[in-house]
Amino acid sequence: MKTLQDKRKRFSFFIASSITSVIWILWHIPFFFVAGTGQSEMSFLLFSIMVLGNSFALSAIYRISASVWLCILFHAVFNAFSFYWPAGQDITTTIISTVCLVIISNIIVLLRDGKRLKQHK
Repeated sequence: MKTLQDKRKRFSFFIASSITSVIWILWHIPFFFVAGTGQSEMSFLLFSIMVLGNSFALSAIYRISASVWLCILFHAVFNAFSFYWPAGQDITTTIISTVCLVIISNIIVLLRDGKRLKQHK
């Protein structure tokens, strides 16, 4: 995740996470054309909205822990439970879930960065 570290130096958490989400959306496009994948049965719009929320959550996890393994674990757990979670099935649930992930991720990072600033003073 060297690219995320580089973006952290140049961009805010919000901008870096947004850029990452666009890259992830582009990365997953081929799966929409492969039968049997979760993406092939989903709306591209709903998937893109979900990726946006997950991008913020994963960026926050990495920013706080500096652990790629925790990000991999989060991604695996999300994928495993996505069959049971209604997000991605309708626009309202997907938007609400994404907004919650973005807000919570930003709050966690702001609180964490604030604590670090106080420790350095």
